[in-house]
Amino acid sequence: MRIKDHFMRRGKKTNKRIEIISNAGKPFEIPKEWRPMLSSCDMLVVIPDMHMYVRNSPQDNFKFGAEAMLHLLDYLATLKQEFTLRNKALRVYQLGDVYEMRFPSITHPTMNANAAEIRMSHPDYDQIINMMDHLRTHVLYGNHDFELRHFPSFRFGAVEGKVYLEHGFAPSPWSENPAHPFWEPAQLGFKLLRDIESFFLKLAVSANLIGKDEHFAVGVTDGSVERSEYPSGDNYPEAQKNYYVKRMEKDPDKNDVRITIIGHTHYPHLAADVRSNGQGTVFVDAGAWSEGRSDFVVMTDEEIGICHYKRKR
Repeated sequence: MRIKDHFMRRGKKTNKRIEIISNAGKPFEIPKEWRPMLSSCDMLVVIPDMHMYVRNSPQDNFKFGAEAMLHLLDYLATLKQEFTLRNKALRVYQLGDVYEMRFPSITHPTMNANAAEIRMSHPDYDQIINMMDHLRTHVLYGNHDFELRHFPSFRFGAVEGKVYLEHGFAPSPWSENPAHPFWEPAQLGFKLLRDIESFFLKLAVSANLIGKDEHFAVGVTDGSVERSEYPSGDNYPEAQKNYYVKRMEKDPDKNDVRITIIGHTHYPHLAADVRSNGQGTVFVDAGAWSEGRSDFVVMTDEEIGICHYKRKR
């Protein structure tokens, strides 16, 4: 199956809101000797970090891409039905940080935000989660929604045929890696910063100095500006790629894996020139669906590409 023919185009109609941004706008051709790549589906769609927070808070920037997400999920639902009629399977993954649970709770100020209050903070957010459930989306957990690891519907990682998927926080600095012993103390300091920030933002909204639909969060890019560029690989954090290349070498259960897909960095990147166990390996960072980005990955047995979903003009 081909991405442009079987994903971007349905019948004679092309979804013009989808553009491939990796590999100079062309899908990367998977070597024939690797095929088949997928064991339980014919097409894999991977949605990276969303960081959905309470909709009416100025600390939420997911709202700027919410309409595009709804449109993509609706498109996937229709496509999945068409695949089923042709005895084909479409599988969707979400790579973690679906929720921003490192920010303050609105209903319980002494606690972090929880998934229920974020989801129910706006009808669009509830609909997005409902649509993901309807698509039977396989959801992994990240460092910003690490609490969800206790729920059976969330997993750390997954293997689909010769593809390994994970959020990707493991090789990050201790402040971003929940497995590190210093992570919990770091999060206490991080929450204090967000609590102070939230307090003053509420005052600013009350005084009409800012609007609640504006975005203000220390260290988080304003999501109101759409970002569709494919950044240069020169600035990609090499620790991420190197960690997963070495991991494939050390893990005997993943000797057949040829492609690793992660998120976490918010930096779309496709490296097809890495090697593991003396064999070719493709490393893909899916980017993000937050901070102005709306990236996702599409893969078949023949091709893989990082895509951008355009916002409604």
